[in-house]
Amino acid sequence: MEREEILFWKVFKNKFLLKEIFKKRTFRLGCYSYYECNNVDWMINNGYLDLLYFKINSDDKDLIIEKKTIFKYFKSTSTTTIFSKLFKNYPNLVNFVPEIIENDNLQAFQVIVDEHNYIPTESNLLQSIKCGSFLISNFIISKGYVGEITNELKDRIWENSIGYQALVLEKSSYSKIDNELHYRKCKYFIDSFIGNDQYKTLPKPIEIDLKYVAPDKHKVFGGGITNIKSTLKKYDNFKYLFKMFIYEKSLEFILNCCSIISTILKLQSDQQQQQQQEQERPSFILTNEEINEMKFTSKELSTNIGESDSNDDRIKKLFIMVLYFTNDFPLGENYNFLGMKYFKELDSYSKLFNPIEFGTYDGESIFKRAIQYPFKYCKNDRNGESIIEYIKKAVDDINDSSIDNNKKFSINKLFETCFIHDDLNLFELVYNNLTNNNNNNVSFSIDTFTKIKSIKMFDFIFNKIKTDERKIESFKYLTKNYQLANHFKENYSNYYYQALGTFSKQSLSMNYEESSRFMIENWEDFNIDPIENWRHLLFHFCVKNPTKIQELNKIDEITIPYYMFSTGNESILKQLNYMLTFRYNEFINSTIKNVSSQDMFMVSYLRGQLKEFLENGLININDEIDRFHPTSVLHSLSIEISQRNDYKTLEFLLSYYSNNSKLVTYFKSSRILSKLIEKLNNI
Repeated sequence: MEREEILFWKVFKNKFLLKEIFKKRTFRLGCYSYYECNNVDWMINNGYLDLLYFKINSDDKDLIIEKKTIFKYFKSTSTTTIFSKLFKNYPNLVNFVPEIIENDNLQAFQVIVDEHNYIPTESNLLQSIKCGSFLISNFIISKGYVGEITNELKDRIWENSIGYQALVLEKSSYSKIDNELHYRKCKYFIDSFIGNDQYKTLPKPIEIDLKYVAPDKHKVFGGGITNIKSTLKKYDNFKYLFKMFIYEKSLEFILNCCSIISTILKLQSDQQQQQQQEQERPSFILTNEEINEMKFTSKELSTNIGESDSNDDRIKKLFIMVLYFTNDFPLGENYNFLGMKYFKELDSYSKLFNPIEFGTYDGESIFKRAIQYPFKYCKNDRNGESIIEYIKKAVDDINDSSIDNNKKFSINKLFETCFIHDDLNLFELVYNNLTNNNNNNVSFSIDTFTKIKSIKMFDFIFNKIKTDERKIESFKYLTKNYQLANHFKENYSNYYYQALGTFSKQSLSMNYEESSRFMIENWEDFNIDPIENWRHLLFHFCVKNPTKIQELNKIDEITIPYYMFSTGNESILKQLNYMLTFRYNEFINSTIKNVSSQDMFMVSYLRGQLKEFLENGLININDEIDRFHPTSVLHSLSIEISQRNDYKTLEFLLSYYSNNSKLVTYFKSSRILSKLIEKLNNI
């Protein structure tokens, strides 16, 4: 053992020295002693796993355990001993079998089976497959807890965990996880239960009352009304197979979905029925053979299908196939997207998507909505044809004086669109076309600078501005973009320092949140009188950068009342601690006032000065307690005391407020503090 390590342990084991060391902590926000570290979630989230292991192995009975978290994070084979200890010291955890299954925690499941005589049931198997907890599924099956896997059991598994009944009853959200999970469940069932044995067909689907396919969508599936009612009727029972915004999913995922659909359809019938089904199969339903013939690059597979090349007919076929077997949303988002991307339909679909996202030019839609994602769904089209064609039409309309201005782009709006898309080559195309057709008489609206994202775009535009006055004016629009503001200072310093002379409170108020970082870091440059809005700048800076509260030193000469800040978050507590450290007298003489009692309780507690603040009158809640419920003042402190398992502070508060029945009742009846109250009663 190294000399330093020996010395450390000598000091650490000396109770007097250890107590003195801990006294030196001035602000404990996020800092906990060994005995205060009892929240399992906190230790996991902050990476103190070794400490948690040590406490569990030491039979610590004061841990605060969130059942879902403990089963989610401890899954490796080495955690079996941990669950043996936990279930011994916290026997109520044994009852949380559904949570164990939901998190596919095989180690915990094995412990309750082997050490607590739990016997797995068929219901456990169905739940495990429904949750995608296949490790537990395999364990239950391999150990024979559900007996022989008969065709009847396979039917029940399909019906209740994966198939039609499960899909109808399920009320889960349209999330990525749900759809990927459903795909994995289908694959697990096919791989595990449909091999070379006699069970080769899936049970017939139950009848589901489905929304009728609207006539204007028939052409998508290649048939008229009569064809829809006959040929496609058998497929209606699968309309709930997936629930998702298809255009937000990767091409690889949609490809896998189509493969699963094709496999399930094939397994619906025997060999003779399959031949008849193949003859009646609509062209939009692809076979696995057709799907397997589609070859894509890894980049194409990882791209969202909505952003794939609109000219790729293979991707269009995949979209249409999975669309039919997807429960669409109330506004028909998937159908509408398909119409915009592949059929260029505008009239029925323009309420949901902006035509410019697909590179479809429509002058009348330009002013109907904000342009947020220009060319989002056509940016990967072959050679950028859709985008170039769109820009050419927009420029032609601008140059055509016979077209109503409300039905075409203005020059600046088209510039802004290019800035948002952030493609310098595209902007140069627009700029050159407009200057050639307007005798070089094209100017920029300075406020369009707020839309610029990249340095290359900024440099191109800045060098096209003809007057120094407008170049100087542009700076006030850059402070919201930290990268561009720094670039301007470093590369256009002459204009930068001239711009500072014109800086005003209006310039500051444009975007406190984003401009705060640049302005605080360059405070010395802004040689101006205190601005009435400066306090807002500080607030946004401190909220966005809570670890840089020391930056307040730069402006300490400005009197900033604490009450300007709202209450309740970490950065506010740091601000208050800073002011109590460096401007304590202003609290004593009430120069700084109207500070939230809740925050004062928290900061004084975290500074180890709760008793001192109460006795000095810095915290006085008598009036507040008469008018409001104690929760409004003591909620945050109660949580902090509970998390630290600090029954001594609770004991002090009960003693200090012993004459206030309202507060005593609050402390003793608080659910947050119930565990500590129980400990006090047992002491």
